[in-house]
Amino acid sequence: MQVSIIIVNYNTPDLVEQCLQSIAQRVHGCSYEVIVVDNASEDDSAKRLSACKDIRLIVADSNLGFGKANNLGVTKTSGDILFFLNPDTILCNDAVTILLDYLAKNQQAGIVGGNLFDADKKPTHSFSRLFPSITQEMDFAAAQLYTRMKYGNNRQFNHTGKPLEVAFITGADLMIRRELFEEVEGFDKDFFMYYEDTALCYKVSQLGHKIISVPEAEIIHLEGKSFNVSQAREDRIQDGRYLFFHKFHSPIYNNVADLLNKASMQVAKILCKLTGKTARYERYACRYKAYKTAIKKYQP
Repeated sequence: MQVSIIIVNYNTPDLVEQCLQSIAQRVHGCSYEVIVVDNASEDDSAKRLSACKDIRLIVADSNLGFGKANNLGVTKTSGDILFFLNPDTILCNDAVTILLDYLAKNQQAGIVGGNLFDADKKPTHSFSRLFPSITQEMDFAAAQLYTRMKYGNNRQFNHTGKPLEVAFITGADLMIRRELFEEVEGFDKDFFMYYEDTALCYKVSQLGHKIISVPEAEIIHLEGKSFNVSQAREDRIQDGRYLFFHKFHSPIYNNVADLLNKASMQVAKILCKLTGKTARYERYACRYKAYKTAIKKYQP
């Protein structure tokens, strides 16, 4: 089976070149092709990436966002297996072949992903054990006490040393069979960025397939190196969150989740202010502002 590796770029040619280099160095156990979609970058990405060997470059007319750009990339692929890989990733081993082998040997698995590490090779967010839900909102409001007690240090990173069923894999390294991807009609085009990977995993799980973390596959995800407060980022996260709830839950269910989300952010803001945690306070202030924007958009 051939793997089609799809990478979406937006103004990050350095990261893409580094990612491509790691693929060339690490992937030797399977046949693969690489498709890079440039999301109408405003820098010299298209020119630089067009010089890269052994890739197929697609230049979009506009910034399509994460999901739609990946969907565009898929239309130019020929592989039986699709592997969506973030540009800010570096393969630590032959993660592509490891994930492919697991998918090939386990028909019940619908989507697989590996363990992610930050730039310092420390474990970082690789998956979630709960889909967006009232339970997840309550867990967040309680400082993730429920998931900490139930899953321990395997809440978002697989320390077990063996495959683990999870709710959803982060879109930084998501592998799926082409036929299944097409069955669920790909990434939902209504999501611009954030939660499109969650929605894809949710639809796949609703068909009875399992979402599996394969810890042997190891990948560095540079996003985890630092944190920057960004209102635009929080706006997109909250927009994706509300879109997910409105697509997959009832209005009454959404109202309860909204109240929990609002209350938890307000409490977090108060606690951060009282304890002098300025950076965290700014983060929750941005998030609460984004929440109010999303409310107006989806609950006029």
